[in-house]
Amino acid sequence: MLYAMLRRTHTVLAYLLFLTFIAHFGAVLFHTLIVRDGMFSRMAPWRVRAS
Repeated sequence: MLYAMLRRTHTVLAYLLFLTFIAHFGAVLFHTLIVRDGMFSRMAPWRVRAS
C-alpha cells in the first residue's frame, strides 16, 4: 500500500516537473519570438550588452 502511494506521488510530481519545464520553455519562446522585449538577454548569465 505504501509503495502504491509513493509510486503515484512520484508520477504526479514527475508530470508537474515536466509541465513546469514546458511552461518555462514556452514563455522563453513567447518572449523571444513574439514580444521581442529582450527578456532572454536580461536573464542570460553572460549578459551581452549591445554597443
